[in-house]
Amino acid sequence: PIGSGESAGAPFAPAGVGEDTAPQNGEGSETAAASVTTSDGQTTNYTSLDDALDAAQDGDTVTLLGDAEIAKWRSLTAAITLDLNGKTVTTQSRAELYIHAQVIVRDNSTGKTGKMAGTTLLNVQSNGDLIIQSGTFNGKITINVGKLTIKGGTFNEEVDLRGGDSDSVFFSGGTFTKLFYPTYNGPFLNLLADGYAFYYTESDELVNAAEINGYFLENVQVQQHTHSFTDGACACGYTCPHTSVDNATGVCTVCEKQFAASVTVGEDVTYYDTLGNALNNAKENNSCTLKLLADVTGTTVMIND
Repeated sequence: PIGSGESAGAPFAPAGVGEDTAPQNGEGSETAAASVTTSDGQTTNYTSLDDALDAAQDGDTVTLLGDAEIAKWRSLTAAITLDLNGKTVTTQSRAELYIHAQVIVRDNSTGKTGKMAGTTLLNVQSNGDLIIQSGTFNGKITINVGKLTIKGGTFNEEVDLRGGDSDSVFFSGGTFTKLFYPTYNGPFLNLLADGYAFYYTESDELVNAAEINGYFLENVQVQQHTHSFTDGACACGYTCPHTSVDNATGVCTVCEKQFAASVTVGEDVTYYDTLGNALNNAKENNSCTLKLLADVTGTTVMIND
């Protein structure tokens, strides 16, 4: 505990509890680096962040009380919240945190000055579910497997998404210096939560995230976005799937695209831009129904017995 005659890094009780073993700061006392608060409100302070992280259990919140270091590599297997609280966490060489549970990282300070710094910071592994709500991150963040959700924060080094895809990475906020995402996992567009888009940080120009050439997307931020469609496509890269079409008019109720015709096979209805495409499909499906949805000109139809 904080105080003389006790082992380094051991917990001490908060003020007013166990005062005989937890002297106040002053001569012979040590400064708390972090606290651990349980789900039922019991708080214990620790002289090092390493010890606080080792002590934290499912449902606990680890709060920084001063700038602190993570001196050793560790796997986080407890579902915890790490509150930067306006302070700075520095990870020493090879001391990144491997995430094997749901871990929430946030900065609840008024000034939003909480930071993590180091070469490598957080690495999502099996069973990991990392949720970053806020904070500044001056070091690499990686997902190998598991889930990564970013709702906010500033990321001044690379966020490595090589182990992510549309089912495991969800962005609804954040400002990014560099995102690495192999395109064999799909386009950058798939990383965005519904109602959000990438914008270039300096120009605030909308990014077509479906047409990024290469594995890197740099100097962007995620903002709320409402689609504006031209011929069924939005400039953000999203293409309307046309899952809601008025069968009477042939107009998509989402993007307002007008279809020329539909082909119904059993209970399945497919809509087509041109009558020619609809006819080609109809020829391959006996007993189907082809329905004209708009006036068509310049199309020759030959009907054979």
